[in-house]
Amino acid sequence: MGAHRQNPKATIWGQRLSRSERKAFEIYRELISLLLGVTRLEEDPSVPRFRKRWEYLEDSELIRLYRRSVPVEQIAQQLGRDVPGVAMRLINSWWVTCPPKVANQ
Repeated sequence: MGAHRQNPKATIWGQRLSRSERKAFEIYRELISLLLGVTRLEEDPSVPRFRKRWEYLEDSELIRLYRRSVPVEQIAQQLGRDVPGVAMRLINSWWVTCPPKVANQ
C-alpha cells in the first residue's frame, strides 16, 4: 500500500467541510461574485442579527433595498446582518436577477 496524501481539512466559517460541501460553497462563492459583485465573504459574528432567523419584515426590506440597487454590503449593514448572510438569503430565496452584463457574456 502506498502512502496516501490527505488534503488538509478545509474549513469555511469555522466549520469543517466535506469535499461535496466545499464544492457547493465554491459554487455559491462564484454565484455571489457574478450576480452580486461581492468577493469578500467573511462572516461577522459581531453584527446584531448574526445567524438569526429571518423575519418577514426583514425579507420585505431586503427585497426593497435590492430592487433599488443598494449594494449588498450596505443592505447587510442596514439590516444588522453580515454580507454572506444577505447574499445567500437573496440567492436561496430566488430574488436575485442576473445583471445584463453577466447575461451577455
